[in-house]
Amino acid sequence: MKRSVIVGSVCFLLGCAGVALAQSTGLRPEQFIALPWTWTAVQTVALNSLAGISGLTVSSTSTAAASNAQKLLDVELSGANATSTQTTYGAYVSNTHTGTSSTNVGLLATASGGSTNHAAEFPRGTVVIGSAAGGWSTLSFQGSGDSISGLIGRADGTQDLYFGAPSDSGKYFFRGTGVFNTTNPIVASGLTTGTSADYLCLDASNNVIVQTGVCVISSARFKRDVEPVRDRALDKVMALTPMHFRMDNEHQGHRGDVVREGLIAEDVALADPLLAVYGKDGLAQSWDEQGVIALLVKAVQEQQEEIVALKTAMKHTPK
Repeated sequence: MKRSVIVGSVCFLLGCAGVALAQSTGLRPEQFIALPWTWTAVQTVALNSLAGISGLTVSSTSTAAASNAQKLLDVELSGANATSTQTTYGAYVSNTHTGTSSTNVGLLATASGGSTNHAAEFPRGTVVIGSAAGGWSTLSFQGSGDSISGLIGRADGTQDLYFGAPSDSGKYFFRGTGVFNTTNPIVASGLTTGTSADYLCLDASNNVIVQTGVCVISSARFKRDVEPVRDRALDKVMALTPMHFRMDNEHQGHRGDVVREGLIAEDVALADPLLAVYGKDGLAQSWDEQGVIALLVKAVQEQQEEIVALKTAMKHTPK
């Protein structure tokens, strides 16, 4: 049985005439197949009685790999199509078995034994999951513990990525229509929300959470080198200039092209560099709202001390 499968495979690849040629050279068919070969006619093999064996097995135990060029099976498709707008396939694998409680696998790839093992690599091109015709396609991550399944596809004119089935309550999905922007936002569903506007934050472990307060932690247990601000805050506050402005088109956000009030990051950096937020280029990009609030509190305290001192002086001034 095993030899008939081997010969049948060689006959499929070379044609039965190729098998006869291999035998006429004194080589076994499995030796001849290792030589470079080509064919011009379409070769078809039907294995309709295939049971618990492989219809085609190509194997090698060679230890002579060199120049990172060893390939057990190299499939190449090239040339200019005479007819335009053609979709061609370097390899086309389909499994349409039917059967009760059965599982069909179109392609299975594994890699092991090396220091680094990649079951599949896609160095060029786009990896497409699903078809333009719609319907759901599943991307499943499975391991020895819990598995995560995501449904990727188009439903009711939307483009969704679900973790869990769309009908499952408490599951999360991210939705957007077209390009994600101010008119086509990303929607996160399934996150617990309060009765008022909440904040989507990252916790210390980089988990996305919903928080009723702003995304700032302020407990002393998360801080070190804590000491009072000793600089004169009122002078820094007086150096800040609230401004009216409009944002550039690409930075308008959901509010659109409206007149706003606020501070300029460069002005805040001049007043106190510690209160500015800097980009990767080292330039002031924004300002630390929590830090400015603390500065304002300190400024009010200083101003109140001056008021108390003035009142005390006035009491001791002769009328």
